[in-house]
Amino acid sequence: MKKLNRHPDESAQIAVDAYADAIESNGQSLTENIIDLIVDLRHLTNARAIDWDECLVSASQHHRAESGDGFDEWSDRATYVVSRHVMETACVYRFWNTQLKAIQKLAPELKQVRNKTWTESQAVRFRLADQMEEKFRQELPIKKHSIHSDLLETAFDEVDWMRVADDFLKSIK
Repeated sequence: MKKLNRHPDESAQIAVDAYADAIESNGQSLTENIIDLIVDLRHLTNARAIDWDECLVSASQHHRAESGDGFDEWSDRATYVVSRHVMETACVYRFWNTQLKAIQKLAPELKQVRNKTWTESQAVRFRLADQMEEKFRQELPIKKHSIHSDLLETAFDEVDWMRVADDFLKSIK
């Protein structure tokens, strides 16, 4: 199929307009039409046994590639790389979503929450960041002391785990 030389937002507008006409949206806002289209695309992926999460990950990667890599807003590359891995690897994202639910369930029972040192949301944030760091460090592939292990450890020391947790928590809301 021939690709027309349009800006991506123009192509998307054409698609949303065609969708709005097809469903006879009768004056819904652009936002409402986009939401309806996204919902129907999810129904389509379910009906065709297409992995919705993989589609979102791939779309996010394509968007970032077309828009620049987004690194500018990050304080360091190590944090950026870990956060992108968590956000864009479907099985990793699902794993941390499951972990988050367990942390949220446990948060009210934590001593720091009961004695009002932390709010529940602070407890969730702190525990998530700690668990992320612990899990990623456990999975380091190089165990013996070498220059490679030192470099990898140094990179992990640079990761702002609170930022990674915050980025993940924002994606859930």
